[in-house]
Amino acid sequence: MKRLLSALAFAAAAASHAPAESPAPDPATTSGLVIRQSLMQNPRSFGEREPGTDIDAIILHHTSAIYWDNQDFQFQFRDALSDFADDPEIAALLEEGKDAYKFDWRFNKQIFEAYGVSAHYIIGRDGEIVQLVKDEDRAYHAGPGLMPPPDNRQSINNFSLGIEITGAHPADDPAVKSGAIPDYTEAQYEALHDLLLHLVQEYDVPLENIAGHDDIGGQRAKALGVRERGIKTDPGPGFQWDRVLGRLAADLGVEAPESPRKRTARAMAEEAKEGGAE
Repeated sequence: MKRLLSALAFAAAAASHAPAESPAPDPATTSGLVIRQSLMQNPRSFGEREPGTDIDAIILHHTSAIYWDNQDFQFQFRDALSDFADDPEIAALLEEGKDAYKFDWRFNKQIFEAYGVSAHYIIGRDGEIVQLVKDEDRAYHAGPGLMPPPDNRQSINNFSLGIEITGAHPADDPAVKSGAIPDYTEAQYEALHDLLLHLVQEYDVPLENIAGHDDIGGQRAKALGVRERGIKTDPGPGFQWDRVLGRLAADLGVEAPESPRKRTARAMAEEAKEGGAE
């Protein structure tokens, strides 16, 4: 197993952190795509990419504020959260209850600010796209992991863009588990398609380099010793990979790749056989 992992691993290099000044959060248009900007302010949430690094991968995540009322979280970040709740709109959502705010991008951004993590974009349930980190900067969204085969690179934050989609895993949200609400809305799939199409063309990203957080930081990463804890499960079992990749491929006039979910599962089975044979 060590020999296999050694063959797959790429060395990570340290990156310096550089705070970004956020412009006014007014919608901006990029190639006909409407994107609101509300850039992260915590300098621990992003940094500079390694010089000469090309963006050639996109990682999809989901996020929710379903644990916003966690006592430890509320106590640890009480000052920042108190200031956040001073906004009348935020206060009204808090008064209305968790179902009103759990998928609100502002709450999720505040959680990122608190923990010093981020993504480049977040997509709301209504399909609104908000940019949190500039593309040229490194967002801390992926953590330890490795790309699906045959790529297998590590240090994924350095060469990737991260997209958060507001939603929750069925194991965390009873409303999703019961089917009372969908994993993701049609508006989100439409917005995700438009955003991916723009980014794939802007950075010449191969469709096989679009993967989920669970593909890079899930059970395969754990089995190979790349990730020891915090095993990732997003964007979750309800995410429609064939739909997303198939539509992108059709618009680009190329063949749709096999989903990263299938490639990762097959690689895990093969690597388990190799590990057992050693």
